[in-house]
Amino acid sequence: MIKYFVFIFFISCNFVKEKKGESVINNKPFNHYNNDSTIDFINCEGEYKNIKDSVFYNFIKYFGIDTTVLGQNALEKITETKSFKFLGDSSTFNYYEVKLKNKPSEVWRDNYGFLFNVNENKYCVIGIDESFIINIGKNNYCLVGFVESNSKGVFTIYNMHKNRLKQIFVTNEFIINKSSDCIIYQPFQLITTYEDINKDSLLDLAFTGNYLNFCEGLEDGPNYYTGDSIKTHGRIKYVYLQHSKGNQIVFKIDSNLSKFPRTQVIR
Repeated sequence: MIKYFVFIFFISCNFVKEKKGESVINNKPFNHYNNDSTIDFINCEGEYKNIKDSVFYNFIKYFGIDTTVLGQNALEKITETKSFKFLGDSSTFNYYEVKLKNKPSEVWRDNYGFLFNVNENKYCVIGIDESFIINIGKNNYCLVGFVESNSKGVFTIYNMHKNRLKQIFVTNEFIINKSSDCIIYQPFQLITTYEDINKDSLLDLAFTGNYLNFCEGLEDGPNYYTGDSIKTHGRIKYVYLQHSKGNQIVFKIDSNLSKFPRTQVIR
């Protein structure tokens, strides 16, 4: 069993719906988190003495930035993974995590993924904050990671589909929450566990942690943020079981194994 202490995507507030003395935290991202997205590959250019120079050159070319604007001092590090093959794809890939510093405005994130197709000498760039190549079962590999924006984020999975990188899964719930709008997580990024939970030889996902409430009351609409007093807290656990068949990768949340965040209304 492998555990990562991790953290992800867009903006949303924690709206609360009152029901029979209870408040239910709406932790679901907006619909645009769940839109299918595919990324095209681009031909690599240039010949370099080492792979990191090649990755860096093609990375800045992707953003259309002059090398005099984004020099090598803007690169914090490039981390390379071992060669692997995606589920259902015959090509060999190398994956690089690119971490930047002192970046220009054209580059929004500090962290990106650079995926290189060894067979075709092509690459694509993925806007992802923390990423891994994992074996989801039977030596079938996928790219997984976390994407954060405005203090909240989700967990996502990519796989190859018709010579393009395709986002095939996004969590229904936020996995990262370090915002100041009443509810935050502890840790900010829920602890992520990759293991075969239901013993079917397929890798499942679990995200666990605590939620903390810093607000007086949880009525609908803007909440009063106290800042220094935790009124309620509780455990969170989201379990996604894998139901993949053949080359189709499917993860579904299991409500029986999950513990959704709930808290009593404070009066």
